[in-house]
Parts: sequence; C-alpha cells; structure tokens
Amino acid sequence: MKKVCDQLSIKEATILDEAEVKHVIPGSIDIKGIKGTDKRKYLLDLVRLTPRDTNYKGKNNTSALVRPELVRIYQKAKDIEYATTMEKQNEEPEIEEEKSEEKKFSEMTEEEKKQAIDDNKKRMEERRQKQIERLQRFEKHMKEAPQFSYNLNLFTNAK
Repeated sequence: MKKVCDQLSIKEATILDEAEVKHVIPGSIDIKGIKGTDKRKYLLDLVRLTPRDTNYKGKNNTSALVRPELVRIYQKAKDIEYATTMEKQNEEPEIEEEKSEEKKFSEMTEEEKKQAIDDNKKRMEERRQKQIERLQRFEKHMKEAPQFSYNLNLFTNAK
C-alpha cells in the first residue's frame, strides 16, 4: 500500500487505537484490510484515494473528492513552476552581437555571400545547441521538483 500511496502522492496517516497507541498507516483511515480464507490480503473501501474537495464541507459531503486527474495536473503545474523558477535563476544573459554596418545581401559579392551564409549557419547551430541544453536543464529541474503529498484524512472525524 505504501508504493501505491507514493505513486498517488498520499501522506501517511497517524491514528490512535483504543489504547491510545499511535499507528502509522499509508492512505486514508477509511481503507479496510482483510485476510481472505485463501490466505491472501485484500483492501476494501478504496474510494477515498484522492483529497476531499474543500468547496464542499460538512457531514453530508464526505464523498466530494478531487478527481485524480486534477491532482496530477496540479502536481505537474507545480513542477513546471519550480523548473521555470530554477531556470530563471540559472539563466545566462544573452549577449547581443555587435551589429556592424552590414551590406544588403543583394549588394554582397559572391565570396561575402558564402561567408555570410556560413556565419549564419554557425549562429543557428549555436542557438540550437543552447536550446537543447536549456531543455535538458528544464527536464532535470522538473524531475528535481518537490513532490506534494495530500492528507486524505482532513475534514474527517479521525483522531
């Protein structure tokens, strides 16, 4: 169950039993586990594997949950926000190239045209390499982004 909770970004819950002993369980306190007659273990009541929707409070709205897709979208948005912030911190200021008095392409000699085309190809390749490096850094920051975990037991009567 711990692996499932990690994948779904669910916090572990700490509960108290009748003897006031603390137990840490992964997932919601509503989940029930049983051992079948076939000696296998089964989990029941897996309905609340996403956080409650806080727009619907009260005892009558205990089943108002946030959809799993929304939880993933929120995490992805936070990952992008983190990666963008990290990328801006590491961003190198672009150096403006000196613009000398350039002739129009039509006014250039054949040798100058070839040189201008070669220079342009080099600049385009350098830009492409910089973009690739930026994308690689961005992907690295996306993987490093802090992962959120959700407390499924908020707004419940659990101790």
